[in-house]
Amino acid sequence: VVRLAGTNAEEGLALLKDTDLIPAATMQEAAQKIVSLVGND
Repeated sequence: VVRLAGTNAEEGLALLKDTDLIPAATMQEAAQKIVSLVGND
């Protein structure tokens, strides 16, 4: 999970599109995605 925000976030999201990385806009969203991935949701 990668927290991605800022001036070039859209370009970064485009680069991450074809990877196994999961983007998140906030730390809270990133934490929720991590919890979901490890199966503790």
